[in-house]
Amino acid sequence: MLSPTRCLVVLGLIGCLGALTAAAQAPLPPSKLDPAPFHDVDGSSCSRFDRPGEPVSLVGLTDEVDPAHAPIPENDSERLLFRQVYETLVHIGCDLAIRPGLASTWQLDATGTIWIITLRPNARFSDGTAVTARDVIASWAHGGGATPHPAVARFVRSATALDALTLSVSPRDEVRQDAAQPPAPGFLAQPALAVARFAPESAWPLGTREGRLEGPAAPAAGRTTITLVPTAIASPPDTSATAPAGSRASTPAVRFLVSPRRDVRDLLDQGVDLLVTRDPATLAYASALAQFDAIPLPWLRSYVFLSRERAPGATLTPALRQKLADDAVPGEAQGSLFDWPQAWSRCTTSGPVDAGANQSPPRVPASSGRIVFDAADPVARALAERITALTSTRPADGNPILDVLVPQFRSRKLQIAPLREPTFSPALDRGDDAGYIIAVDRPKDCAEITLVGERAPWATRNGVVPLVDTRLRAIVRRGRAQLAMEWDGSLLISSPGRSQ
Repeated sequence: MLSPTRCLVVLGLIGCLGALTAAAQAPLPPSKLDPAPFHDVDGSSCSRFDRPGEPVSLVGLTDEVDPAHAPIPENDSERLLFRQVYETLVHIGCDLAIRPGLASTWQLDATGTIWIITLRPNARFSDGTAVTARDVIASWAHGGGATPHPAVARFVRSATALDALTLSVSPRDEVRQDAAQPPAPGFLAQPALAVARFAPESAWPLGTREGRLEGPAAPAAGRTTITLVPTAIASPPDTSATAPAGSRASTPAVRFLVSPRRDVRDLLDQGVDLLVTRDPATLAYASALAQFDAIPLPWLRSYVFLSRERAPGATLTPALRQKLADDAVPGEAQGSLFDWPQAWSRCTTSGPVDAGANQSPPRVPASSGRIVFDAADPVARALAERITALTSTRPADGNPILDVLVPQFRSRKLQIAPLREPTFSPALDRGDDAGYIIAVDRPKDCAEITLVGERAPWATRNGVVPLVDTRLRAIVRRGRAQLAMEWDGSLLISSPGRSQ
């Protein structure tokens, strides 16, 4: 059993990648992430995926999938599906080594602040079109214009094509490494920086892996099927060192059953080989079936509470965080182990979001009593429902969770406020509600923390309270394998003809 001290996700630690010396055109020795204390997946966990067996051919997806989002995932199902088609410039596997992806080499410029990236010369999109530096930049603009997609702009300040296969990439200051750390471009492995070609004749953007997606051109209201079909790419990358074990023979197309807002257990009954979920009923059902293994993935997501009117210095104790995890959150959760206030201070001391006492008052006093969260996030909903339910206790009894999170509403009724875009972001920007629950990927660098500050410009160090961490499990049919887990817990499937 893994030690609890190692139960933190590696997501965001790519800023702490080991030394990587890149000659302009020479093969690059792999660099490694420093896993401690954030990575809880060891070699034995990796081997539970990387093993001989029949290839996966049927996958269950429990969230709505929208082709318009590709290649940038907005939920766990899109993260799994898009990873099969769209590559990033660098690849980080379960062994935490950084290796070439679409890029063959990389090196810092003379200033030590800009990465010079050379693409592999044989890279092709699934229609056979050669991948160029301009294609990478167009993809990061999500198909058009010169402005990076907001998800890309979290990591990349600017990118410029130097020639057909070379581009310069200037990372945001928030993803630059500490001066004491050897430089490495690990931020380029972020899913938001995957590369696609937006072809007018295709409902789905084209990727550079050996498969293309076929399915509905828009999200379906009910169940639907998306198929990953083989394509002929002239010269796929040679990444055999990180590929899953087992046969590489061609297999039938991989089908993805998309079944949002339905009982997830139905997918197991429909014969799926792979399902990624945190639903406790489904995990319990799978554990009772001899044909499935439920394999834990890294701790991926942290939930934090934001409020404009919290008392300075007040925070939840580890015991109270764990109580929220145990009492409120369905599925696997733990009290957050990340020191968000300390990280907030480190990342915002020189930034515009660190105005502290100079913050202007709310435009409207926080009198609504609303706990606002993303309506599509079941964990955020569960936390909001638990917090609001605590107000039913008598004020004289006191409640340490409410005393920390919403002291101004201790004797008043709170209400949950599930919002969807485009109304959620403006509400967070105003900051005139009792509190907000948001999910962030677990960071080591400052990109995620800076994003919180940009979305909630009124937020201060005292206004951020860590609540819980969550993770998913991969339910895999026994006898099915040829999977590879990557640094952030995403899974690569050995699809038709893929050498990965």
